[in-house]
Amino acid sequence: MRMPYFLIGSCLLSLTAPTEGQEMVPDYFEITDVIFNGDGCPPGSVDKNVAADRLSFSLIFRNYIAEAAPHLSPSDGRRACQVTVNLRVPPGWRFAVAGFDYAGYMNLDEGIHAEHKTSYYYQATDKQGEFTNTKKGPQQNPFHFQQDVKLHDKLWSSCETKRALNIKTAIRVWNNDRTRYPNAAGVMGADSLIGDFHDQKWKLSWARCP
Repeated sequence: MRMPYFLIGSCLLSLTAPTEGQEMVPDYFEITDVIFNGDGCPPGSVDKNVAADRLSFSLIFRNYIAEAAPHLSPSDGRRACQVTVNLRVPPGWRFAVAGFDYAGYMNLDEGIHAEHKTSYYYQATDKQGEFTNTKKGPQQNPFHFQQDVKLHDKLWSSCETKRALNIKTAIRVWNNDRTRYPNAAGVMGADSLIGDFHDQKWKLSWARCP
């Protein structure tokens, strides 16, 4: 496989208001700020857009790509980005992450493994939710990972103190057997070459504070 030395990618991450049909939903909530940090989203590589109604945001990544190849160092196969979301929630309400789905593109030779890991937690708390998806080569196609959080696994925001929601994503690509596949290569990320942006959507559950 011919591997590009530099690949420009784009990814769209969005947090949306609760969908219709949920039993309990507040009249409003507001995203007051979005902060990002990590080698997958260095300064100048991310476009941030908060909607005028403050109910959604998007981040477009231009350099969130992990690659593995004989001429590349192990560090080229790891990228991460942490997003901190500050929300203003109406008094008497709390929320939890109910699920998410994200998509991108990968091109993996035989012997190459790729991993997309997501973790999230509230500021100043110890508990966190974590999900990992792994793919193995050979394959060359878009990927789509979806996860719904079960009721007993949901992490609820505090009713007493406002806490920021921290979301960390990490991608990793590596050669799992260099002896058998010394020339194998692979890439994972969001690929603008397929002509579309990919969404990472976060769904919320709402509940009245006890």
